[in-house]
Amino acid sequence: MRGKLGVWLVFGTLVNIPQSPILLGWAQAPQAAVRAQGEDADPLSIVIWVYNYPHVPNRTLAEAENAVARIFARAGISAEWIQCPVSAEEVQARPACQERMSEKDLALVTLPQSNAATRRNSDTYFGSAQVFTNGQFGHYAYVFYDRVEDPANRGEASVSQVLADIAAHELGHVLLRSSAHAASGLMRARWDKDDLHRAAQGQLLFTPNEAERIRAEVRARMEASARMRKTVSSIRSYQGSMVILRARPGNRAEVWPSGLRNPEY
Repeated sequence: MRGKLGVWLVFGTLVNIPQSPILLGWAQAPQAAVRAQGEDADPLSIVIWVYNYPHVPNRTLAEAENAVARIFARAGISAEWIQCPVSAEEVQARPACQERMSEKDLALVTLPQSNAATRRNSDTYFGSAQVFTNGQFGHYAYVFYDRVEDPANRGEASVSQVLADIAAHELGHVLLRSSAHAASGLMRARWDKDDLHRAAQGQLLFTPNEAERIRAEVRARMEASARMRKTVSSIRSYQGSMVILRARPGNRAEVWPSGLRNPEY
């Protein structure tokens, strides 16, 4: 938690399902206010930057991404995925994700146990989410891969399905701007075997109210991103046509368009 920025992390716990259900989102923050907005006919979309630090197999990761995309599609939102490099060598070979995130961009960061172990009580946490309480847009959702493998190793669900549901849950916290949980559905605090069965059938989803709030948030992010692009474009246009004042000996000055070569002095 970084108090100065108003950032809160929403943590989850994964425990044995036969004895007790999956506990999701042991939260450390009050619910943040979400602006209510009407739906717009324009398509709503998000871009998710994927950081695969434990090197989850490509097929497993693709299956998880497809499942997450289906969950958001049921909420009326399309998802685009960008695979980001996680090492200096990968940056050299594939320099993606090096620019600044736009307001509509999110990041799904999958961490191995070795990284997760740096967090307090990491043996019980399976993920976290960046939730701002000061009006800023959060971007980052984290999944601890060793926790994902636990129910899969017990035969209760596939790795890709558990990864997808936890990822969608944590991304949901980011887009809902809230650490709160629901009584049912994907944002429920605890998952049991019935929930995992519904997940396998593609039925563990956001509630209608959550979907409406997420659509409003995505619309706000898209509008903010469009405003930022317009501002940047205006600045670049201004810089391209602005003139540069050059001082010269004799207390004189000449004005030169920035696109022209300046004279030799």
